[in-house]
Amino acid sequence: MNILIDTHAIIWFLNGSERLSTTAFYVISDDRTNKFFNKACVWKIAIKVKMNKLHLGFFFDDLLDKLAENARIVLAKEFHHIQSLITLPLHHRNPFDRMIIAQSIKEDLPIILDNKNFLLYPIKLL
Repeated sequence: MNILIDTHAIIWFLNGSERLSTTAFYVISDDRTNKFFNKACVWKIAIKVKMNKLHLGFFFDDLLDKLAENARIVLAKEFHHIQSLITLPLHHRNPFDRMIIAQSIKEDLPIILDNKNFLLYPIKLL
């Protein structure tokens, strides 16, 4: 199985939060799952940490190592992902989330997330 992991789901998984569903936890934990995340998630996490809107259960400097332990592939912002942003309706204006939506569509990846706004787009959710 291939999945794209949203920022909140990554944080909840790494922190062992009960906010992550049991199904999502097992899918992310499964070594047979190809787990993707967007580099922009690291940027989003850094912004939230700096603004004191997010407290990690570990040092920010350890984030990349923790991500590498749990996700196999990092999706960069490729031009074809950015191109697809133009065609997305503006149901949701968060640029980080819109990039994840575009990547989900272009790469045909279901997303592990907790955001009702994503339901307005033609994507697969877990």
